[in-house]
Amino acid sequence: MLKRLQSSCRSWSCQQIRTDVETVVQQSYSALFCKEGSTLAWMRHHNARSLHTTPKVLSENQDPEAKQGDSSPSAGFGSIPAQAKSLGFLGVLPFWMFSPPVVSHLPIVQATLGVSASDCVTLQLSYGATILSFLGGVHWGLAMTSLTPLKATGERYIWSVVPCLAGFPTLVLPSEQAAAVQAALLGVVYVADRSWARRGGLPPWYMSLRRPLTLLAASGLAMTAVS
Repeated sequence: MLKRLQSSCRSWSCQQIRTDVETVVQQSYSALFCKEGSTLAWMRHHNARSLHTTPKVLSENQDPEAKQGDSSPSAGFGSIPAQAKSLGFLGVLPFWMFSPPVVSHLPIVQATLGVSASDCVTLQLSYGATILSFLGGVHWGLAMTSLTPLKATGERYIWSVVPCLAGFPTLVLPSEQAAAVQAALLGVVYVADRSWARRGGLPPWYMSLRRPLTLLAASGLAMTAVS
């Protein structure tokens, strides 16, 4: 009888302990799931807020000129690649160094190249015709890329050879006339490039670089035209 009572006590104790353990485990899981549920709910709420606020932040960081509705195709001067900026301004130097009013004060240029002042003018005009061809070549290259819609490809190929065909004959004109015509052609090409940029056919930074380069190159040719 005593052994049976002891066995019953042991069974009751084990069952009670098992019940207590199961209760504690259930409570722990419930608390854990509630905590995870709150965390997931907070994460969903935070992500939803981020999705709604991100477009607003992007719109606030847009170019101020775009906000004002400015249709200018140019980007900021700081957006110009460093290599393009350096080579571009170095490329303007011949328009000034070979201009008669400047080269007459720089005898080192004539002495280094072994040419006369009149030869310097010839070099300037030859360089001007080369640059006009280069500016047209930009469009020939871009006509082969996705920047140019298929329907505008033919138009762009045609325009790409116009600066070359217009600039090359100036080499047989008197220097003053040739310089004046080339300066005008640089302005015409700039206006045409600006039109292409408005249609998205040129990188935005390109016109930011072209503006000062065109002014400097045309000024150098203008000095030759009036000398």
